[in-house]
Amino acid sequence: FTACGGDDAEKISGGITPEVTDESGKPTSLGRVQGGMYVNEYMGISCTLDSNWEFYTAEELQELPQNVEELFAGTEAEATMSNLQVITDMTAENATELTSMNIMYQKMSMQERLAFANMSNDDVVEAMVTSQKDMLIATYAQAGINVQEMSKKTVNFCGEERDVLYMACDVSGVAYYAIQVFDYSLGEYSVTLTVTSFGEDKTEELLTLFSKYE
Repeated sequence: FTACGGDDAEKISGGITPEVTDESGKPTSLGRVQGGMYVNEYMGISCTLDSNWEFYTAEELQELPQNVEELFAGTEAEATMSNLQVITDMTAENATELTSMNIMYQKMSMQERLAFANMSNDDVVEAMVTSQKDMLIATYAQAGINVQEMSKKTVNFCGEERDVLYMACDVSGVAYYAIQVFDYSLGEYSVTLTVTSFGEDKTEELLTLFSKYE
């Protein structure tokens, strides 16, 4: 893990060298946090957060994979989770509003890249709420997250209509909501943005914090 960005930026590279062009011609780079602003040129988005939000430090981000493995320890999903080549690029939490967001990169195999090359964003989300829905719900259940609704939803994201995965869940009696925005068309890494809220559904409101970055 290395640092990059501005003077007060904290960044994790997780093995991705910023501005390395893969065979698809797309520069593979991580985002950067500077002050209250997060910029991700690879995904083409940015967001500015107020003082109620706190970005995870580089050290805290490094601990996340271990925390996920512990969450699924002893479940059928344990082996799958431990073998995923995933990098958490950014995580931020708002303790006042009980909301959070994170962006994760996942290395795709050549077979996966070929499969997703012919799939639109709508196709990707549709597959998750049809062929993969039962598997996803069972996986979350093993971690104590009881999914009550999992569906495709069309939202406004960065000024455009976008199909996303929406979930309404129960976690130890507390309502939990999440929206996941997927991008499998960038290059050798897919990127997933997840926004969450507890108690009250603020997920679409959280998406308005993001704007295009060019």
